[in-house]
Amino acid sequence: MWALLQLVDSAFPAGGFVHSGGLEAASALGFVKNRDDLRSFASESIWQAAFGSVPFLSRCYETSFAEADAACDAFLWSTVARRASETQGRALLLAAERIFDTCDVTNASTRVRAKDVRGHYAPIFGLVAAAAEIALDDARRVLLFSTLRNVLSAGVRLGLLGPFEAQRMHRELNPVLEAADQASASLCEAAQVAPLIELVQSEHTRLGVRLFQS
Repeated sequence: MWALLQLVDSAFPAGGFVHSGGLEAASALGFVKNRDDLRSFASESIWQAAFGSVPFLSRCYETSFAEADAACDAFLWSTVARRASETQGRALLLAAERIFDTCDVTNASTRVRAKDVRGHYAPIFGLVAAAAEIALDDARRVLLFSTLRNVLSAGVRLGLLGPFEAQRMHRELNPVLEAADQASASLCEAAQVAPLIELVQSEHTRLGVRLFQS
């Protein structure tokens, strides 16, 4: 329980808050203009995490981190999404290596530095959670929760809504989190279920002014 709370704490230095998950580009390009648009974007982000991230997290509980990481690398086609996944994954791994200090985390860190593996976020999240002895069901929920939290946090910093309204929206989307948790896919079912988000995110590097890295 304590490791779970530490991992989900916003103070845990995993680097997620410097990424908007495509929201900054979606807002700049006019796809997210109001509260309803943001709510839809957040909902689609949750479902994308369930089918595009959770499968690779879960795989780390079943087989080697390297296999899950390679599968995740093959799954991500967008340069921006791939770079964001690697950046967040390595930041999480660096923090975990200094905090949890387990053989699995240390070995993965060595392989990432040696460029034997890419170090994508979802597999590393699974690796870290397993190393911290967090149950798979809890790790899956934390990933979905973090996805929503990060999108809404980005929305606040982009001026799309206030902090109280963000928390209200988070509560409204709890049923979506629950449904996505129940529907979370296995590796063979991994899919891109929110293609518009990935397409919009791929335009992030072309924005004239950027607050986030992705």
